[in-house]
Amino acid sequence: MSDAVLTRIRALQAKTMERGCTEQEALAAALKVAELLDRYGLTVAELEAQATPCVRSELATDRRRPGPFDECAVAVAAFFDCRNWTEHDLDGRLRHVFFGLPPDVEASVYLMHLIAHAFETEANRFRAGPGYLRGRGNGRRILHTSFMAGLSHGIQDKLAAMQAARDVARPTGHSLVVVKAGIVEAELAKLGLRFRSRAVASRRVHAEAFGTGQEAAGRFQIRRGVKT
Repeated sequence: MSDAVLTRIRALQAKTMERGCTEQEALAAALKVAELLDRYGLTVAELEAQATPCVRSELATDRRRPGPFDECAVAVAAFFDCRNWTEHDLDGRLRHVFFGLPPDVEASVYLMHLIAHAFETEANRFRAGPGYLRGRGNGRRILHTSFMAGLSHGIQDKLAAMQAARDVARPTGHSLVVVKAGIVEAELAKLGLRFRSRAVASRRVHAEAFGTGQEAAGRFQIRRGVKT
């Protein structure tokens, strides 16, 4: 759809009785908008998305190297149709950047806070358990790292499954996802950023502790406040 058509639709949407139009003029404008949306295969939600500027939001950490928690950011961004990347501040500390439409970015940051809380809660529970307490020295570190890796993988898998189920349940929403993706990519291109892929470091894991982390991920729930 051309910018001229979008401009025309928005001008028609502005013709309301609240803005001084007669009832007949407002009705005629609304019917024309419906006609144009149908002709170009758009919905009101898609039109509103195209009129919304993208924003970025940063989530700071106190770490200089990424860990299992940080690996969740990509899954979170995908779940909310955002783009995500990591940066380092002037002190070398890692921070996550989410870029996209305002509601999606806000929801992504909110969900990351929920995941951070889950990591803290579940890690404390694991360290108080017999499996961890039986460990000694470096063995405990491996147990803890393995548990956190399992928790991260479990949460990422859970988000991917929720996203797949949502897409199946709402097939008509796919076009909105495509529209949003196009908007985000176009706005991102204007920033002139260059991204480098980063390989995830391999870890030595304790299978049982990793599995316990995956089980803990099953307890993670997205509470009210996040709109999907």
